[in-house]
Amino acid sequence: KEKSVTIFLFVLLALFIVLFLLFLIWATIIKRGGATRTSDGVKKIFLSYLQLTSLAMTMNIPWPQNYITMFRVQSSISSVGEAFLDARCALYEDSTPVTISEVEYMKTIAYAILPICLVICTLIGWKIYAHIFKIKVEEQRAMSVGSIVLLLYLIYPSITSRTLALWKCDEVEHVGNIFVIDPETLCDDKVHQMYQHTLGIGCILCYVVGLPSFGVVVLYKFRNKLDERRTRVRFGLLYDGFVREHYMHETWVVLRKFLLIVIGIFTDKLQVIFSLGVVGSLLVHTVWSQPFATKGLTRLEILLFLCSFLTLWIGGIFVVYPECNSRNNFTRSICSIGEVFVIILNIGCFIIGVAVYLYFIWSERKDMIKGVARKLFNRILKTFGSLPGENDEEVQ
Repeated sequence: KEKSVTIFLFVLLALFIVLFLLFLIWATIIKRGGATRTSDGVKKIFLSYLQLTSLAMTMNIPWPQNYITMFRVQSSISSVGEAFLDARCALYEDSTPVTISEVEYMKTIAYAILPICLVICTLIGWKIYAHIFKIKVEEQRAMSVGSIVLLLYLIYPSITSRTLALWKCDEVEHVGNIFVIDPETLCDDKVHQMYQHTLGIGCILCYVVGLPSFGVVVLYKFRNKLDERRTRVRFGLLYDGFVREHYMHETWVVLRKFLLIVIGIFTDKLQVIFSLGVVGSLLVHTVWSQPFATKGLTRLEILLFLCSFLTLWIGGIFVVYPECNSRNNFTRSICSIGEVFVIILNIGCFIIGVAVYLYFIWSERKDMIKGVARKLFNRILKTFGSLPGENDEEVQ
């Protein structure tokens, strides 16, 4: 019964992810059509914030269960890969012994294959869409590339954390160098090293390093065509919201995600301190460089960046006081205040991000929305009764 519930939740979550991805593709590629809109910058800032905050789960911080649930919800919205349930729950059976390390290897293989599957599905989907709606081949190719860029952008943190996790080892006295995810497996084991040197290094070259490098090359190649419609359809996500002088600022955004993943995997006791140093330094860099096209985008970036900083800062409390059920009143008070503060902070920042996005959507399309609403209202009046003034004209 529990396995059936797990499979049902997996299918339900997968359906939600697919629908959400279709919405993002519709809003980013189809509806925008290459236009320059502030709302697209807001959307990217918001997604980056969700990805950055959800990376707190990769750290050895004894978060309360409420936090873990909140981080998983944020990760489900902002990332393709991390939203899937633990495969071990679905694969495990009493008659089929599966070790934790074997499941982790299978997950890593799945993450390595996932980008290829997404690319293939995207190309097929746009081929069908173009055939149905009679879209030109050039438009179809541009939208296909734009969709692929969007999906790879979303999945990058998941692939990076999953790949580098193969090197998450810890030296234990009288035991050896253990694989932290599965303490029964040694990192010196030949099978584990085989996965590190083949699958791990391959994913690092292709995805962890390859995707950002390819993005930099593409942006530099099209640096003089950034305002052209077709370029914006294909690669606009990589520089939405930035002034042209800082069209490469996305490299700094990728860098902060990468550094937090590295800190979460390869450090232990100093994770929070290192993370605060990285987030604080890059926050100062953002304030100093002012890469965004409007003050509104700059303020939103700083606010959401600060929210991530404070979340990690509160995480330091749980590192110092891992047992929040202590009899010490001061400890319990600090933990309780920290729990409430972070939950309110992240919910508030989430609401602000959504509200700002909807505000800019309304500002950019209010005339169209009002026109559609007016036509709909007039149609309803014609259906259920005459329009005001029509009877007066007949009397006259």
